[in-house]
Amino acid sequence: VSTQSTGKEPLDMSDDEVDVEKTKALAEAQKAKGNAAFAKGDNKTALRHYTMAINLAPENAVYYSNRSAAHAGMGSWSLCLEDSHKTIELRPEWFKGYTRLAFGFSGLKMYACAQEQYEKAAAFEDAPQSVHDSLAKASDTASKSGATLEEERNWLMEQQAAENKQKMAEAGCSVM
Repeated sequence: VSTQSTGKEPLDMSDDEVDVEKTKALAEAQKAKGNAAFAKGDNKTALRHYTMAINLAPENAVYYSNRSAAHAGMGSWSLCLEDSHKTIELRPEWFKGYTRLAFGFSGLKMYACAQEQYEKAAAFEDAPQSVHDSLAKASDTASKSGATLEEERNWLMEQQAAENKQKMAEAGCSVM
């Protein structure tokens, strides 16, 4: 009996470890498909692939960040904000979540909130120049809009309450 290695022996991994690796690979493949669709401007397809990646690996902040961008590309600003918040929750030390959130606020014309988030993003050492440029633009726009952070937050809460009421009505629930 030969004891020499042929280099073709199976890796010494448990079934659970193999499943985790396969799942990660499947999630990354979905992200790659989403990135390709996003690059072509096909946000709907990108959204589907990023959602599949999230379903496979729900603790990966990059997938939420990418899906946030796809939502923004479709003008689905409240969903953009949701995924941005999840990105920050999962990876608070990453500037990208804050820039996604700022972009979502800009889409809602909540420029003071956008400025606040760009300030947070710009505070990271690894924030690229584009973040600082976006902060400068957001600061200028916020000063011209005249709305305060509190006014914008109140408006957003009112919008979300109205959205929730509409969803409940559509589901057949009586809405007071």
